[in-house]
Amino acid sequence: MKKVDIQDLASALVEAYEDYTEDVVEGIKDAADEISKDMLAEVRERAPKKTGKYAKGFRRMHKKLKSGAEYTIWNPKYYRLVHLLEKGWTGRSGKRVPGKPHMGPAEVKHTARFEKRAEQII
Repeated sequence: MKKVDIQDLASALVEAYEDYTEDVVEGIKDAADEISKDMLAEVRERAPKKTGKYAKGFRRMHKKLKSGAEYTIWNPKYYRLVHLLEKGWTGRSGKRVPGKPHMGPAEVKHTARFEKRAEQII
């Protein structure tokens, strides 16, 4: 711990706060990057695989923000199918075709994991 004169106390506090904030932001960026990669792998693994094109189509989109980053897992080619396969639909005969949840469980699991990791970082 370094000694600070009373005249320099305000600037020392601001400097310490900025260092702490930068460390937290970097830690959360790294955690978001790692967890989004894991979520993408899990979604691809759990996705229905008739031909395999749907599962391989999932992508991770990275959007830079002022203080951090945002990651989105989506399927740019088959985005219309995601909701149908997740929730189910009404078939030709009028019966319900059950859904095959693959995005929802991964989202819940990895969101909770990210929250725990963010608390540890802070």
